[in-house]
Amino acid sequence: MAPNGSWFDFDAVEFALLHTGTEYVLPGVKWRYAVNQYGAPDADGEPRWEGDQTVTAPSSYLAGKSYSLRFNIGVFGPRLYSAGGEASGAIRLGDEFAAYVLLFSDGAGHVGVSDYTTAKSALYANGTPVFTSHAPLNGERHTLSAGRHTYRLTTDVSRATSLSAVSTRVTAEWIFRSGHVAGDTVKRLPLSAVRFMPKLGAASTAKAGKAFTVPFTIEGAATARSARKLVVTVSYDGGRTWRPAKVTDRRRLELRHPAGPGTRSLRVALTDADADGNTLKRTIHRAYRTTS
Repeated sequence: MAPNGSWFDFDAVEFALLHTGTEYVLPGVKWRYAVNQYGAPDADGEPRWEGDQTVTAPSSYLAGKSYSLRFNIGVFGPRLYSAGGEASGAIRLGDEFAAYVLLFSDGAGHVGVSDYTTAKSALYANGTPVFTSHAPLNGERHTLSAGRHTYRLTTDVSRATSLSAVSTRVTAEWIFRSGHVAGDTVKRLPLSAVRFMPKLGAASTAKAGKAFTVPFTIEGAATARSARKLVVTVSYDGGRTWRPAKVTDRRRLELRHPAGPGTRSLRVALTDADADGNTLKRTIHRAYRTTS
Protein backbone atom coordinates (compact mmCIF):
# COMPACT_ATOMS: atom_id res chain seq x y z
CA MET A 1 0.00 0.00 0.00
CA ALA A 2 1.46 3.33 -1.07
CA PRO A 3 1.57 6.35 1.28
CA ASN A 4 -1.43 7.82 -0.55
CA GLY A 5 -3.49 4.77 0.33
CA SER A 6 -3.55 3.18 -3.11
CA TRP A 7 -2.82 -0.51 -3.72
CA PHE A 8 -0.70 -2.17 -6.39
CA ASP A 9 -0.78 -5.89 -7.15
CA PHE A 10 2.32 -7.68 -8.39
CA ASP A 11 2.41 -10.82 -10.49
CA ALA A 12 2.64 -14.02 -8.51
CA VAL A 13 5.97 -15.85 -8.34
CA GLU A 14 5.67 -19.61 -8.77
CA PHE A 15 8.00 -22.08 -7.05
CA ALA A 16 8.10 -25.69 -5.91
CA LEU A 17 7.81 -26.59 -2.22
CA LEU A 18 9.87 -26.51 -0.05
CA HIS A 19 11.06 -23.01 -0.94
CA THR A 20 13.25 -20.32 0.60
CA GLY A 21 13.62 -16.98 -1.13
CA THR A 22 14.75 -13.39 -0.67
CA GLU A 23 12.73 -10.35 -1.68
CA TYR A 24 13.84 -6.73 -1.61
CA VAL A 25 11.15 -4.21 -0.64
CA LEU A 26 10.92 -0.43 -0.44
CA PRO A 27 10.68 1.30 2.95
CA GLY A 28 7.79 3.71 3.46
CA VAL A 29 5.43 1.29 1.72
CA LYS A 30 3.15 -1.25 3.39
CA TRP A 31 3.30 -4.80 2.08
CA ARG A 32 0.82 -7.62 2.25
CA TYR A 33 1.65 -11.15 1.11
CA ALA A 34 -0.53 -14.04 0.02
CA VAL A 35 0.74 -17.59 -0.48
CA ASN A 36 -1.32 -20.11 -2.42
CA GLN A 37 -0.63 -23.83 -2.72
CA TYR A 38 -1.46 -25.71 -5.91
CA GLY A 39 -1.31 -29.42 -6.63
CA ALA A 40 -1.52 -31.68 -9.66
CA PRO A 41 -3.44 -30.41 -12.72
CA ASP A 42 -7.20 -30.99 -12.86
CA ALA A 43 -9.17 -32.45 -15.79
CA ASP A 44 -8.73 -29.20 -17.72
CA GLY A 45 -4.98 -29.19 -17.23
CA GLU A 46 -5.02 -26.34 -14.71
CA PRO A 47 -3.16 -26.63 -11.40
CA ARG A 48 -5.66 -27.49 -8.67
CA TRP A 49 -5.91 -24.98 -5.81
CA GLU A 50 -5.24 -26.61 -2.42
CA GLY A 51 -5.11 -23.76 0.07
CA ASP A 52 -3.72 -20.38 1.02
CA GLN A 53 -2.35 -18.32 3.90
CA THR A 54 -2.37 -14.54 3.96
CA VAL A 55 -0.81 -11.86 6.14
CA THR A 56 -3.75 -10.33 7.99
CA ALA A 57 -2.57 -6.70 7.92
CA PRO A 58 -0.25 -4.55 5.78
CA SER A 59 3.24 -4.17 7.26
CA SER A 60 6.09 -1.75 6.62
CA TYR A 61 9.79 -2.57 6.86
CA LEU A 62 12.82 -0.44 7.76
CA ALA A 63 15.66 0.16 5.33
CA GLY A 64 18.83 -1.82 5.98
CA LYS A 65 17.13 -4.51 8.07
CA SER A 66 16.23 -8.12 7.34
CA TYR A 67 12.93 -9.76 8.21
CA SER A 68 11.79 -13.35 8.07
CA LEU A 69 8.31 -14.56 7.15
CA ARG A 70 7.33 -18.23 7.31
CA PHE A 71 4.21 -19.49 5.57
CA ASN A 72 2.42 -22.82 5.37
CA ILE A 73 4.14 -24.35 8.42
CA GLY A 74 2.16 -25.82 11.36
CA VAL A 75 0.52 -26.02 13.67
CA PHE A 76 -2.49 -25.34 11.42
CA GLY A 77 -5.69 -24.61 13.31
CA PRO A 78 -8.61 -22.23 13.86
CA ARG A 79 -7.96 -18.55 14.29
CA LEU A 80 -10.41 -15.88 15.46
CA TYR A 81 -9.56 -12.34 14.44
CA SER A 82 -10.93 -9.06 13.17
CA ALA A 83 -8.71 -6.82 11.04
CA GLY A 84 -9.03 -4.62 7.99
CA GLY A 85 -12.77 -5.16 7.69
CA GLU A 86 -12.32 -8.94 7.66
CA ALA A 87 -13.33 -11.24 10.49
CA SER A 88 -13.19 -14.89 11.50
CA GLY A 89 -15.68 -16.06 14.10
CA ALA A 90 -19.43 -16.00 14.64
CA ILE A 91 -21.77 -13.01 14.67
CA ARG A 92 -25.41 -12.16 15.32
CA LEU A 93 -27.37 -9.23 13.89
CA GLY A 94 -30.89 -9.11 15.28
CA ASP A 95 -31.88 -12.75 14.87
CA GLU A 96 -29.56 -13.51 11.96
CA PHE A 97 -26.55 -15.73 12.60
CA ALA A 98 -23.39 -16.37 10.56
CA ALA A 99 -20.14 -18.16 11.30
CA TYR A 100 -16.97 -17.98 9.23
CA VAL A 101 -14.11 -19.83 10.94
CA LEU A 102 -10.70 -20.25 9.31
CA LEU A 103 -9.68 -23.73 10.45
CA PHE A 104 -6.30 -23.96 8.73
CA SER A 105 -4.44 -20.77 9.71
CA ASP A 106 -0.73 -21.53 9.98
CA GLY A 107 1.57 -21.51 12.99
CA ALA A 108 2.81 -17.99 12.28
CA GLY A 109 -0.75 -16.67 12.51
CA HIS A 110 -1.38 -16.17 8.80
CA VAL A 111 -5.10 -16.73 8.36
CA GLY A 112 -5.79 -19.54 5.96
CA VAL A 113 -8.23 -21.85 4.26
CA SER A 114 -7.70 -25.25 2.71
CA ASP A 115 -9.23 -27.67 0.27
CA TYR A 116 -10.83 -30.58 2.10
CA THR A 117 -12.11 -34.11 1.55
CA THR A 118 -15.00 -34.25 4.05
CA ALA A 119 -16.71 -31.64 6.20
CA LYS A 120 -19.69 -31.37 8.48
CA SER A 121 -20.91 -28.35 10.43
CA ALA A 122 -24.01 -27.76 12.55
CA LEU A 123 -25.70 -25.38 14.97
CA TYR A 124 -28.12 -26.48 17.70
CA ALA A 125 -30.37 -24.33 19.91
CA ASN A 126 -31.22 -26.05 23.19
CA GLY A 127 -30.43 -29.32 21.41
CA THR A 128 -32.67 -28.64 18.39
CA PRO A 129 -30.87 -28.36 15.01
CA VAL A 130 -30.81 -24.89 13.45
CA PHE A 131 -28.81 -26.10 10.46
CA THR A 132 -26.51 -28.90 9.37
CA SER A 133 -24.27 -28.86 6.31
CA HIS A 134 -21.53 -30.85 4.61
CA ALA A 135 -19.22 -27.85 4.46
CA PRO A 136 -16.95 -25.83 6.75
CA LEU A 137 -18.32 -22.77 8.55
CA ASN A 138 -18.20 -20.52 5.51
CA GLY A 139 -20.36 -17.53 6.44
CA GLU A 140 -23.82 -18.75 5.44
CA ARG A 141 -26.64 -16.89 7.21
CA HIS A 142 -29.31 -18.56 9.33
CA THR A 143 -32.30 -17.22 11.24
CA LEU A 144 -32.51 -17.78 15.00
CA SER A 145 -35.45 -17.44 17.36
CA ALA A 146 -35.47 -14.27 19.45
CA GLY A 147 -35.34 -16.00 22.81
CA ARG A 148 -32.16 -16.54 24.75
CA HIS A 149 -30.91 -20.09 24.21
CA THR A 150 -27.88 -22.28 24.70
CA TYR A 151 -26.24 -22.88 21.33
CA ARG A 152 -23.81 -25.60 20.27
CA LEU A 153 -21.79 -24.87 17.14
CA THR A 154 -19.75 -27.74 15.67
CA THR A 155 -17.46 -28.29 12.72
CA ASP A 156 -15.40 -31.29 11.58
CA VAL A 157 -13.17 -30.94 8.51
CA SER A 158 -10.64 -33.41 7.07
CA ARG A 159 -8.10 -33.02 4.28
CA ALA A 160 -5.95 -35.51 2.41
CA THR A 161 -2.42 -36.36 3.56
CA SER A 162 -1.36 -35.82 -0.06
CA LEU A 163 -2.29 -32.16 0.41
CA SER A 164 -0.80 -31.79 3.87
CA ALA A 165 0.90 -34.32 6.14
CA VAL A 166 -0.23 -32.39 9.23
CA SER A 167 -3.51 -31.04 10.64
CA THR A 168 -5.35 -33.58 8.52
CA ARG A 169 -8.50 -33.28 10.62
CA VAL A 170 -9.72 -30.37 12.75
CA THR A 171 -12.80 -30.64 14.95
CA ALA A 172 -14.28 -27.93 17.14
CA GLU A 173 -17.31 -27.45 19.35
CA TRP A 174 -18.36 -24.16 20.92
CA ILE A 175 -21.19 -23.86 23.46
CA PHE A 176 -22.47 -20.37 24.26
CA ARG A 177 -25.60 -18.43 25.23
CA SER A 178 -27.22 -15.88 22.92
CA GLY A 179 -30.46 -13.96 22.54
CA HIS A 180 -31.93 -11.26 20.30
CA VAL A 181 -29.55 -8.39 19.49
CA ALA A 182 -31.35 -5.05 19.38
CA GLY A 183 -30.62 -2.36 16.80
CA ASP A 184 -28.33 -2.52 13.79
CA THR A 185 -25.12 -3.41 15.63
CA VAL A 186 -23.38 -6.65 14.76
CA LYS A 187 -22.46 -8.61 17.89
CA ARG A 188 -19.52 -11.01 17.89
CA LEU A 189 -20.54 -14.20 19.66
CA PRO A 190 -18.31 -15.55 22.48
CA LEU A 191 -16.16 -18.07 20.61
CA SER A 192 -12.59 -18.76 21.72
CA ALA A 193 -9.61 -20.39 20.03
CA VAL A 194 -6.22 -21.71 21.15
CA ARG A 195 -3.42 -21.30 18.61
CA PHE A 196 -0.29 -23.47 18.98
CA MET A 197 2.94 -21.89 17.77
CA PRO A 198 5.85 -24.34 18.21
CA LYS A 199 9.14 -23.87 16.37
CA LEU A 200 8.90 -26.53 13.67
CA GLY A 201 11.02 -27.38 10.68
CA ALA A 202 9.95 -26.39 7.19
CA ALA A 203 8.03 -29.67 6.84
CA SER A 204 6.18 -29.07 10.15
CA THR A 205 8.45 -31.48 12.04
CA ALA A 206 10.20 -31.64 15.41
CA LYS A 207 12.79 -34.02 16.83
CA ALA A 208 11.62 -37.31 18.33
CA GLY A 209 12.80 -38.40 21.77
CA LYS A 210 13.33 -34.84 22.98
CA ALA A 211 11.73 -32.40 25.37
CA PHE A 212 9.68 -29.92 23.33
CA THR A 213 8.04 -26.60 24.19
CA VAL A 214 4.83 -25.57 22.41
CA PRO A 215 3.98 -21.88 22.94
CA PHE A 216 0.31 -21.05 22.50
CA THR A 217 -2.07 -18.11 22.72
CA ILE A 218 -5.77 -17.86 23.53
CA GLU A 219 -7.88 -15.49 21.46
CA GLY A 220 -11.51 -14.57 21.05
CA ALA A 221 -13.84 -14.34 24.06
CA ALA A 222 -11.25 -15.84 26.43
CA THR A 223 -7.64 -14.90 27.09
CA ALA A 224 -4.83 -16.65 28.95
CA ARG A 225 -5.62 -14.49 31.98
CA SER A 226 -9.41 -14.69 31.88
CA ALA A 227 -10.01 -18.34 30.97
CA ARG A 228 -11.69 -20.06 33.90
CA LYS A 229 -10.53 -23.55 32.91
CA LEU A 230 -7.98 -24.83 30.41
CA VAL A 231 -7.03 -28.47 29.87
CA VAL A 232 -4.74 -29.68 27.07
CA THR A 233 -4.14 -33.33 26.21
CA VAL A 234 -1.74 -34.86 23.71
CA SER A 235 -1.81 -38.08 21.71
CA TYR A 236 1.32 -39.79 20.46
CA ASP A 237 -0.48 -42.68 18.73
CA GLY A 238 -2.81 -41.09 16.20
CA GLY A 239 -5.58 -40.27 18.66
CA ARG A 240 -6.09 -43.75 20.11
CA THR A 241 -5.02 -42.66 23.60
CA TRP A 242 -4.63 -39.24 25.21
CA ARG A 243 -2.58 -38.02 28.15
CA PRO A 244 -2.48 -34.69 30.01
CA ALA A 245 -0.02 -32.10 28.71
CA LYS A 246 1.84 -29.93 31.20
CA VAL A 247 0.64 -26.32 30.82
CA THR A 248 2.97 -23.59 32.11
CA ASP A 249 1.70 -20.05 32.76
CA ARG A 250 -1.12 -20.71 30.30
CA ARG A 251 1.38 -19.81 27.63
CA ARG A 252 3.16 -23.01 26.69
CA LEU A 253 3.06 -26.79 26.78
CA GLU A 254 6.03 -28.77 28.06
CA LEU A 255 6.09 -32.10 26.19
CA ARG A 256 8.44 -35.07 25.97
CA HIS A 257 8.34 -36.73 22.56
CA PRO A 258 8.60 -40.52 22.46
CA ALA A 259 11.49 -41.98 20.52
CA GLY A 260 10.97 -42.73 16.85
CA PRO A 261 9.04 -40.90 14.14
CA GLY A 262 5.32 -40.31 14.51
CA THR A 263 2.53 -37.77 14.64
CA ARG A 264 1.44 -35.63 17.58
CA SER A 265 -2.22 -34.62 18.05
CA LEU A 266 -3.45 -31.89 20.41
CA ARG A 267 -6.81 -31.49 22.15
CA VAL A 268 -8.10 -28.50 24.12
CA ALA A 269 -11.00 -28.02 26.54
CA LEU A 270 -11.56 -24.41 27.62
CA THR A 271 -14.18 -22.52 29.65
CA ASP A 272 -14.18 -18.72 29.53
CA ALA A 273 -14.75 -16.33 32.43
CA ASP A 274 -18.25 -15.26 31.38
CA ALA A 275 -21.09 -16.06 33.77
CA ASP A 276 -22.57 -18.30 31.07
CA GLY A 277 -19.41 -20.42 31.07
CA ASN A 278 -18.98 -20.55 27.29
CA THR A 279 -16.84 -23.51 26.27
CA LEU A 280 -14.53 -24.71 23.53
CA LYS A 281 -13.56 -28.29 22.70
CA ARG A 282 -11.08 -28.57 19.85
CA THR A 283 -8.90 -31.34 18.43
CA ILE A 284 -6.14 -31.07 15.84
CA HIS A 285 -5.28 -34.51 14.52
CA ARG A 286 -1.66 -34.94 13.38
CA ALA A 287 -0.84 -31.40 14.52
CA TYR A 288 2.82 -31.98 13.64
CA ARG A 289 5.25 -34.83 13.00
CA THR A 290 8.41 -35.96 14.72
CA THR A 291 11.48 -37.36 12.99
CA SER A 292 14.54 -39.19 14.30
